[in-house]
Amino acid sequence: MNSDIELFQTINGFSLYIKNEYKSFGSFGVKLRKFKGLLDYLDENKITDVLIYGNPHSNYVSTYSTLLKFAKKTVHAIHYTKDPKLITANSILSKSQANNIVNSQTKNNREFYISEFKQKFPSGLILPEFGIHNSSLESLKSIWQELEDYEYIFLDLGTGFTALSAADFFNNSKTKLYGVCIGNYIQNMKKNLLDTAAQLGLDRKIADQIELLPCIISKSFGSTNNELNTWIQKIYSEKKIPLEPVYSGKSLFSLIPFLKKNKLIGKGIYIHQGGLLNSVDKFMTLQNI
Repeated sequence: MNSDIELFQTINGFSLYIKNEYKSFGSFGVKLRKFKGLLDYLDENKITDVLIYGNPHSNYVSTYSTLLKFAKKTVHAIHYTKDPKLITANSILSKSQANNIVNSQTKNNREFYISEFKQKFPSGLILPEFGIHNSSLESLKSIWQELEDYEYIFLDLGTGFTALSAADFFNNSKTKLYGVCIGNYIQNMKKNLLDTAAQLGLDRKIADQIELLPCIISKSFGSTNNELNTWIQKIYSEKKIPLEPVYSGKSLFSLIPFLKKNKLIGKGIYIHQGGLLNSVDKFMTLQNI
């Protein structure tokens, strides 16, 4: 499961490396590691029916729906999206891999379908939103074990689940963790990290180990602009590293000026967590230029 590592940029003598988790099946990336722990849990508890809910265009729903189906589990899905007619690579996977799908536009409807699932499949698993499940904490250790020689680790923060697993692993070590807040203000992200730590049964204090950095471009979640898209194209043209505009592109764009300003010493690594499916057409176009 190990992915390769390459030097991304040297800034004032500081070496920033990138761990290419995107070079994995379906560009599922770090979610493959998370899923391994979940699958072990399902198999150990003889669980065959799993309810997954979320946006069908998201990396999470498409990845977990596909992997659950590959694992011969029965996938029950609740999909909600602002644009039911939109078709993306992720949504094609989400819809094709689920055994049963209901579409919900309101939270009350979702609660009804979840309650219905509980009645029909009492021994099934209702997977928490975004796949935040304790079983993945153990399997995520595999990536942190590969990075123990790095003084700094940089991540993009969605739910903060991956970053919290890193904080738990590197607790009381010299490794410093930085997270770029994607689609969220720093204060809100702090609260989210505390809530997610409590949900996972982790010591809430470990959230303090993650230094939060603001996203400095196209700040609303899922948005993009010409400056970001041009920069992503430039990186791909120069380094052949594909970045998408939701997480990896915004995170690295925000990290570069931070590193130039703060003049860190030593070496650090950014984890490209994958999730390129919805952007693959852009790189196919660039490849043909």
